[in-house]
Amino acid sequence: MNELILSTKSREYAPHPETQGLIKGVIVDVTPLKMMTTKFGDKNVFKIVYETEHIDTNGRCGLMFSAPYSPSLHEKSSLRRDLKKNPWP
Repeated sequence: MNELILSTKSREYAPHPETQGLIKGVIVDVTPLKMMTTKFGDKNVFKIVYETEHIDTNGRCGLMFSAPYSPSLHEKSSLRRDLKKNPWP
């Protein structure tokens, strides 16, 4: 099992490599709410952090961040749309 290393240091991240087909991943974190200006005004948003099965050259699992979501399950919200489209086993 790989450990997740968290750091407050700012650094460059390489994008997750493209894969052929689906890749397994789990949700490992949800970021704190942060104020963001959108075309609909100022909104509190958060991101979901996924750890994937891809192993990088340092032996660490790949991390992916979602697009920003507002904390709403309204029928028109992106979070609701994305939760409904994911194929849960």
